[in-house]
Formats: sequence, structure tokens, C-alpha cells
Amino acid sequence: MVKVRFMGTPEDIKFMMKLLAKNEALEIESMSDIYDNAGTKTYKRAYANVIPKNKN
Repeated sequence: MVKVRFMGTPEDIKFMMKLLAKNEALEIESMSDIYDNAGTKTYKRAYANVIPKNKN
């Protein structure tokens, strides 16, 4: 499993999470909500647990 941290605008994070979920080589175990990021009001953060389907 790979733990992924997204940082960016809420729109960019949502776009990247959807793109990741469409990848057929990956299984998304979980995706978090979008959280505030300390020190900035512009950028947020989110997390995902990703499992490669084939480790070849």
C-alpha cells in the first residue's frame, strides 16, 4: 500500500483524486475529506491509501 498526500486548491485536489480513482492499475482503499492546511488559507490537504493491483 502507498499513502498519498495531496496538497493544493480544493478543486485541484478533487480533480487529482478523481484521476487517481479512474486508474485501472490501482485500487483506492480509502480517501479522506479535504482539510485545512496550517499556515495558508489557499491550499488544503487530503490523503488516500492506494494499492497497486499488479506489482509486476
